[in-house]
Amino acid sequence: MKRIICVSLMTVITIIITLGVKVAGAEESIPGIFKQANEAYQQGKYEQAIQGYQEILAKDIASANLYYNLGNCYVKTGQVGRAILNYKRGQLLAPDDADLKANLDFAHSLRKNSEPDQRSGWFIRLARKAAGFFSLDAITLKASFLYWLTVILLSFSLLLRDRAKSLRKFAYVTAAGLVIFTMLFAVKFYDVIICKQAVVIVPEVDSCFAPADNATVHFQLFEGSEVIIIGESGEWLRVKTSDSQIGWVRRSSLESV
Repeated sequence: MKRIICVSLMTVITIIITLGVKVAGAEESIPGIFKQANEAYQQGKYEQAIQGYQEILAKDIASANLYYNLGNCYVKTGQVGRAILNYKRGQLLAPDDADLKANLDFAHSLRKNSEPDQRSGWFIRLARKAAGFFSLDAITLKASFLYWLTVILLSFSLLLRDRAKSLRKFAYVTAAGLVIFTMLFAVKFYDVIICKQAVVIVPEVDSCFAPADNATVHFQLFEGSEVIIIGESGEWLRVKTSDSQIGWVRRSSLESV
């Protein structure tokens, strides 16, 4: 039992350290480019700043701050779709960042059309809202910790039997917490991994009934609209909107979150 506990703790600690290095070290690895991009932004040279931030991303280095700054540049240059795209990418790394949320809400207000309310049930909406406070990594770590804690507590309570009633009650509490975080994990995993979220990055695009240039137009999407990719065929993507409309759009008109 002690060996299992030690191995589990070491695994959790290793994951935490790895995640910390990935986020915190993103900007430190190439400080010169990041500094120059920030200076360009402060001087109003937004296109130059965008090039600098994109150069960092091209090196497979990403952080919430980097996406936040890039989103701000796109807002300044009137590219609402790309601004929303980068704010949402930043939220995947820092879902509880107040500045990211505020700027994303502002970018949403700049869209040509307002997104209709999602028709999910109240329970799913509540679970999605709760899951929004955590990243997928954070939920995974919390669920793993609660799992091992529950296993350890139940094991000791079974060994000690009547002498561990309070320990058994505490195990039930941790088990309840495990159930909650398992549900949050399922919602977050579906939204982040299974659902291929994308944002329209062109002023407007026709969504057709079929993946062909001569197909009948079903509805229109405007820059900044958020959709889910549910299929593909060559240069066409089949998308679903928040109000469950489905159609085919050109791949070049979207970019995945």
